[in-house]
Amino acid sequence: MDNSNSNRRRKRKLKKKNKLKRFLLLLFFIIVFVIGFGAIYVYNILGNINNESLSQSNEDLGISSDFHGEKGITNILLLGIDSRSDDYTGRSDAMLILTVDRKHDKLKLTSLMRDSYVDIEGHGSDKLTHAYAFGGAPLAVKTVNQNFNLDIKDYVVVDFAGLEAMIDAIGGITLTITDEELPSLNNSIKEQSKLRGVEPKYINSPGTYEVNGIQGVAYARIRKATGGDFKRTERQRIVLEAMFQKVKSSGILKLPSMVNELLPHVRTSLSTSSIIKLGSSALISDIGNIEQQRFPLDDYSWGGYIGSGWYLQFNKAITQEQIYNYIYKDIAPE
Repeated sequence: MDNSNSNRRRKRKLKKKNKLKRFLLLLFFIIVFVIGFGAIYVYNILGNINNESLSQSNEDLGISSDFHGEKGITNILLLGIDSRSDDYTGRSDAMLILTVDRKHDKLKLTSLMRDSYVDIEGHGSDKLTHAYAFGGAPLAVKTVNQNFNLDIKDYVVVDFAGLEAMIDAIGGITLTITDEELPSLNNSIKEQSKLRGVEPKYINSPGTYEVNGIQGVAYARIRKATGGDFKRTERQRIVLEAMFQKVKSSGILKLPSMVNELLPHVRTSLSTSSIIKLGSSALISDIGNIEQQRFPLDDYSWGGYIGSGWYLQFNKAITQEQIYNYIYKDIAPE
C-alpha cells in the first residue's frame, strides 16, 4: 500500500515536471519569436532611413594621427541645414555634437558656433557653417575634426522642414517663451507658415506652451534677441532635448511608430545596427537630462570683421583642450 502511494506521488511529480518543462519550452519559443519578430520589425522600420556612406579612414575624416580618445564615448555630428529647395545645398545653420558617453553614463550636446573662423580644406579660412555648403556632410565632419581635434566618424543631417515634421510626429514639444523672444518668434512663424502654405499660429504672450513643428523651429531660429547667435545655439539645444524627453517619456510601445515617422526626415552615415545600439542605450538608460555646452567660450573668442565679413575668431589651442576635456574626460570648463 505504501509502495503504491509512493509510486503515485512519483508519477504526479513527474507529470508536473514534464508540464513545467513543456511550459518553459513554450515560453522560450514565444520569447524567441517575439524578440525575432521585433528585431525584423525594427530593421524594416530602419530600412526607411536615408543612409549615406562616409569613409572611415582617419585621414579622410580629418582625425589626427596622434589623437587619443576614450573608450565608451561616441560622437555624432548633428547638422541642421537651411536648404529650402532640392537644388540648394544650404549651409549648416546648426552644428552640434551629440556625445553618447557610456563611460560616465550620460548624453552631452555641444554646440559649435556657426561663424567660427576655421580652416576648411581646399577652401582656405572661412566660417564653419560654409564647410557643408562647400562639400556636404563629409567636409563638415572633416572640418570639425581638424579644427577642434575630435574623432567624429558619423553624422545626421536634417533640414528645417524635416525638423518641423519630426516635432509634429511626436506630438509637439514643451517650450518656455520669454517676452523678448515673442517678436522674432512670430516673425519666423509667419515666414515658415507662408512657405508651407498654412495659416500661421502665433504665440501672443510669454509663457510655457506645447508648440507644433513650425513654432518649435521658429524658436530654434530666433537670433534678434539678447545673446544673438550665442543664445540661438542654446535654443537649438533646448529644442533637441525637449524632443528627446518627449520620445523617452512616450513609452516603449509608442516608440516604433514614432521612429517610423521620424526616420524619413533625416540623412545619416550611421548603420542600422549602430542606430539600434545607440538609441536603445540612450532610451533605456537612467539619463535624466542632456548635458549642454557651447564652444568656443566667450573668454577665448572675439568677433570682428575680416575684409567685408564678420567672423568669430578664437584661441584654437585652448578651445581644443577645453572641448577634449569636456567630451572625453567629463570635465566641464570653468
